[in-house]
Amino acid sequence: MVNVDLVFQKVPELHIKINFNPNEEKNLEIGVNSPFSINYADDNKHYTAILEQRVVSKDDPEQFSIYLKIEGYFDCDEITNDQMKKEVHVQSYYRLFPYAQSLVAQMCVVAGLPPLMIKPIKMSFEDVVITPK
Repeated sequence: MVNVDLVFQKVPELHIKINFNPNEEKNLEIGVNSPFSINYADDNKHYTAILEQRVVSKDDPEQFSIYLKIEGYFDCDEITNDQMKKEVHVQSYYRLFPYAQSLVAQMCVVAGLPPLMIKPIKMSFEDVVITPK
């Protein structure tokens, strides 16, 4: 197994739109989308993982939407093959996701809503597609 260390993370982008009264509308059907990618440094020992988290109302995205982009900066063992990249991909997603989950919940609370606890996508090595540079 590849050793992966999250050095730090930052949130370069964060948007929230709430255009409904939670006292009047008790149920809101939402959809979640979580694009995730990794960009490796030339030495294959460092990389940036990018997790975009989109949470929107299925009925009307103008009614409720949250978007955040988290960049995680990682150190790892030298990556020498695609199988190792797949391991790194899955590990990195599960290391970054709790930050996204926490931010979504906090943004809801700050906006006067109950905390929304999104769930991670189920990801395995077989799900990861490696595209050449």
